[in-house]
Amino acid sequence: MNADVCTTSMIEHCIVGFEVSQAVNLEDARRLRGAISNVMQRPEFHNHLGQKLSYGEPLIRYVTSSGRLNAVGICNGAMLLKELPRFQSLRLGRTDVDVHRQTATPSRVEVGAVEKSIRYRFVSPTSPVRLKKTMFSWVSWQKFPLQFLLDYF
Repeated sequence: MNADVCTTSMIEHCIVGFEVSQAVNLEDARRLRGAISNVMQRPEFHNHLGQKLSYGEPLIRYVTSSGRLNAVGICNGAMLLKELPRFQSLRLGRTDVDVHRQTATPSRVEVGAVEKSIRYRFVSPTSPVRLKKTMFSWVSWQKFPLQFLLDYF
């Protein structure tokens, strides 16, 4: 590999966190996806809108971590998350929950090839299929602080 070739670039990144009135579990991440997409009415939030499908890697992921719900976006997904309205409540499945606190943390992260393997430790339970997909399609190419993974995956 030629050392003069730039193998990284900076991309937009945004985490929107929701502290809600009830305990959250892994299924609530999926429900958060539906709650936000119902309000925003754009295919980027759910990878489809009605019969219109969005093929490709999602630019917004929904996760639960440390007792809160999080929407994590990269590139255009980050830009869309910055524009979310303040939610007073969210409809998670068939249950309405109050939003006690909503935070948005925009940043730019460096992505690209790394010289050596990076070992990650996940603190939130995840399915093996999701873990494999995440590690090989999104996380393994990013050079950002390990604390991001510990807090949001």
